[in-house]
Amino acid sequence: MNRITEREKEILRILRNNPMIAQEDLADMVGITRSAVAVHISNLIRKGYILGRGYVFNDKTGVLVLGSLFVEVEAVIGGESGDSAVIEIGPGGSAYLIANHLAAQNVPSSVISVLGRDDWGGIIGEKLKMNGIDTRHIIIQRERPTPRRIHMVDNYGNEHRILSDMKALETMDKENLPNLSAAVANCRMLVIETGISWDTCKYALELAKEARVPACARFVHKQAGQFSKEDLAGLFLAVMAKPMAEELTGKRIRDLTEATSAARLINELGIELVVTVINELGVALTTKNEAVTVPVMPLQERKNGLSVDALTAGLVSGILRGYDYRQSVRLGLRMAAYGNGKLRNMSLRQEMI
Repeated sequence: MNRITEREKEILRILRNNPMIAQEDLADMVGITRSAVAVHISNLIRKGYILGRGYVFNDKTGVLVLGSLFVEVEAVIGGESGDSAVIEIGPGGSAYLIANHLAAQNVPSSVISVLGRDDWGGIIGEKLKMNGIDTRHIIIQRERPTPRRIHMVDNYGNEHRILSDMKALETMDKENLPNLSAAVANCRMLVIETGISWDTCKYALELAKEARVPACARFVHKQAGQFSKEDLAGLFLAVMAKPMAEELTGKRIRDLTEATSAARLINELGIELVVTVINELGVALTTKNEAVTVPVMPLQERKNGLSVDALTAGLVSGILRGYDYRQSVRLGLRMAAYGNGKLRNMSLRQEMI
């Protein structure tokens, strides 16, 4: 997704109000030459905001989020013998969290995932709808329950064990996603959480390339062994924590300078924008021609780290609004550290970097 300048925004606004305006008149209104107007219009066509010389506008709206929805169960083990626990249950999954963070930023979003035909499937679907998120592409299946994950932690917040039942996500494949092509073609950006089947991720990326829709991959684990590096070529944005960046590059990362060097190597795989996160230190963002590092400020530190889902949503929100990369990173970090006031108690646990 190429950024749009303030001048281009002004020209786009005038053209929407008067598509028949002559370039000479447009130049007079903006206060620049006709040739400069022609250059700006060419840039708007190249960036995808205008579809051809007839001033047919690209009115795609919203972000399509492809990933997991599941029930989060947290059991806090208590007592000296560990034979009692406080158990809490709530909705979770990266698709749930990213979509809700986007909605809280007034960015329209749609989710593609799978739920069971059970009580929790209904609850999660209704919560998404209540927040204004499009759920029409969610698969509701009978064979498996809504995916669920159990976290067992002690009184100090240390996680001892994770148990999960994600079998339902296996139904989210090419054959069971007949509307994915149309959904991708009609969004402004595709966000893929790579914790689902990589074959499904790869299929979605191919559709995005065909539709010329920018795609963001939000990597959730060390996954470099699951895909070939060629699979990543053409990605617009990749968001990853330090372990994933180390595995992709074979480089050790101890600070933001080393994170920047590693991210530049990842850019060479054909990824336009790479965001590498080191918990408690900050974010390194690179393109082929630009590098931005934003440290985590002391007041931004969280006991459990930064929410990678909120960071991804903040980055996407900023980019779609035309912010520069530094502004987008700062928005993402603010959301990752503090969340959003509208989203308190939205989910029991957010996956932390």
